Amino acid sequence: MAISPAVSQRRVAKPFALLLRLGAAAGRGLRRAARATWPALRVAGGLVPLTPLGMFALPLLLLVAWVYGGEHPDLIVQSLYIGGLAMILLCFLLVLATMGRLLLARKPAAEGALVLEAGTPLRTGFRLGRFSRNPLVRIAVAWEEFAAVRAELLPAPGGTEEQATAAARDYQDSILRCFTVSDVFGLTRLAIRRRFVQVVRCLPEVSATPQFTLPVQYQPGDQIGHPEGQPVGDFVEMRRYVAGDPLKLILWKAYARTGKVLVRAPERAVNPTTKTLAYLVAGPGDEPSAGIARSALASRALGTGVTFSADGAAHPVTSPSEAIDQILFSAREAHNGGTGLDRFLGQGESAGTAACVLFIPGRRGAWLAHTVAALRAHRGPFQAVLGLDGPPLPDQRWPWWLRLFLRPLAEKQPRAAEIREIRNAFRQAACEVAVVDRHSGSVCWQDNGEG
Repeated sequence: MAISPAVSQRRVAKPFALLLRLGAAAGRGLRRAARATWPALRVAGGLVPLTPLGMFALPLLLLVAWVYGGEHPDLIVQSLYIGGLAMILLCFLLVLATMGRLLLARKPAAEGALVLEAGTPLRTGFRLGRFSRNPLVRIAVAWEEFAAVRAELLPAPGGTEEQATAAARDYQDSILRCFTVSDVFGLTRLAIRRRFVQVVRCLPEVSATPQFTLPVQYQPGDQIGHPEGQPVGDFVEMRRYVAGDPLKLILWKAYARTGKVLVRAPERAVNPTTKTLAYLVAGPGDEPSAGIARSALASRALGTGVTFSADGAAHPVTSPSEAIDQILFSAREAHNGGTGLDRFLGQGESAGTAACVLFIPGRRGAWLAHTVAALRAHRGPFQAVLGLDGPPLPDQRWPWWLRLFLRPLAEKQPRAAEIREIRNAFRQAACEVAVVDRHSGSVCWQDNGEG
């Protein structure tokens, strides 16, 4: 019996698909194992005294010494491998002596909190002695627990001084510095880690004063008409009598004059209120929004009666300084963004404030479902601010060779389709999204391409 081409293709494709699934599962397992063992491997690798170049040069020199170091050695070759081995030994001794000097150095007392501004280099005041200026030895420093901080040693009077540059917001109670000592030839290397107790606050990069419209909330009053037509003002209007109206509201003079039974009705009027809620949602790509939130709080762009909170915060605050601390703490909640919004909105409604400004990330994530579900459970009004560092990337697909060069940019900047998806999800929850550029403070992109 003949087998159709479609059946034949399915028989070939099934084992191939199974192999692909097994390969993907094995790759995920290897990545998880690498993440679990990487800290221990990194510490152990710092104790290996040879660099890759040294691991290649030392066996090669020993092999040359074993081959040509017989009873009648060649003097030129002998001088070469003896000199090479002596150089490796000398470099190792220099590195070992410098490492010992670092271990014996006293830890400086913390003078206070270290405040870093994202994108701005800062001399931290941490210094190494004159031994760090040895031209045959190189010392590098890194902050292990700060993934977004780049540290380097610069020449200073009496030695070298550390300079740190933060790329994103963070908060830590101590600094774990990793010192890597190597020789100038790149043959030997040692690394140690020392913890220094000092509070570090990495503030998000400040932006221009943001320009967006705050949601308007009303409370009972007599200034303007109620937008929903609710009778909440003084009794200054009239309407026809219906069954159930109190007799004391009947206008008897109007009845005597016209024969129509009219009653007094309350005016439909309210007062706008300046009280506003503000919330920072943590997630991937939230650093520009965090900078805009910081600038909005500092410039009073949210008004004077703002109550602020962020993911990971225990309770809302009204002070700008406490709000900035919550912005820093929210950096640790990127995997759990939006989960505290429902409770925050409920607390605001209990206090009589429902209008809320949301500062949301620019990339998709688990935060999107949490945030939209919380907005649908409350009445608002709401306004979301999505921060970007420049316009989003266009939607067209680039050639593979160009994507290799654009990958670092694509990891930082979202595409227009991703922004559009976020905006559509918020619009379904009766919340408009303003895409604001952090550097200019103005709306930088709209669905129709304007801005």
